[in-house]
Amino acid sequence: MKKMFFTAIALVAFSGVSMAETAPAVEEELVTCETQAAMDTHNYEQVNGCLSSQAQTIIYYAYLAYCRSLTKTTRLIEG
Repeated sequence: MKKMFFTAIALVAFSGVSMAETAPAVEEELVTCETQAAMDTHNYEQVNGCLSSQAQTIIYYAYLAYCRSLTKTTRLIEG
């Protein structure tokens, strides 16, 4: 009798847990320095007008170097 009573209580207790609603997984968008530099270059071009290929390349690499310097600094502080 005790065994049956314990089984019934366990069944009720764990069935509630299995029916609990779980939050959906949220995917984080990974932003690398390359994608950030491309977005910044695009924004710069939107504000300042059309860029030549050479100017766009120079600005892209400037943004890329800046992003990498921030990332390097963050890594040094954390680690």
